[in-house]
Amino acid sequence: MKRHLNISLVFFLFSSIIFSQNKFNYDKIFQVSEKLPKFGFVIEKTGSDSFLVYYNIKIYNAESNILIQSLNMTDYYIYYSKYEFPIDSLVDMNFDGYKDLCVYGGSGQNGKNSFYSIFLYDSLIGEFYKNPSFESIYNFIVNSKNKIIEEYFWPGACNYDCATWNTYIVKNNSLVLIESSYIEIDSITGKEQRIIEKYKDGELISKDRVSMEEEVK
Repeated sequence: MKRHLNISLVFFLFSSIIFSQNKFNYDKIFQVSEKLPKFGFVIEKTGSDSFLVYYNIKIYNAESNILIQSLNMTDYYIYYSKYEFPIDSLVDMNFDGYKDLCVYGGSGQNGKNSFYSIFLYDSLIGEFYKNPSFESIYNFIVNSKNKIIEEYFWPGACNYDCATWNTYIVKNNSLVLIESSYIEIDSITGKEQRIIEKYKDGELISKDRVSMEEEVK
């Protein structure tokens, strides 16, 4: 009888553990790589101050519910926004086959310039880490086919045409500018012209000017 009770107790405890794992709630579940189990993300709000909100991002193995790491976002600007959850998806920013963590931080210039805190995934240690090279990139578009990252932002209160466009490649997990395009007023004619600068290894190699009238044609 005692043995029967012990077996029942073990079964109950085992069932409780399995049940509690299945009931573990994540805010989001994302796939970093097909080589890895899915990751579960939990946001823990720790406080707020003026227009800022502070929180921790806890990242788990969504299959075992084991904590992988916890990111304290206190040191990064996170503004209140219309988004309830600051992570829409994971994106491979450095084209290494592992998706990276892009945390939405808010937007400036009348809501036009969205900025992010980007954490690259290190497959050797199995965690995300902050890379300073990606610190100041806005409104980015990842072109996985051509392995480039495009960025656009508004330098002032102007229309869509005056946005600055930058194109980067990634070398050694660092952004390297290869082209920049922006609007400038011609000092002689007073008309707007688009400046297209091209770079190689961080050095400016060419600078072309195209009038807005030519660009429209």
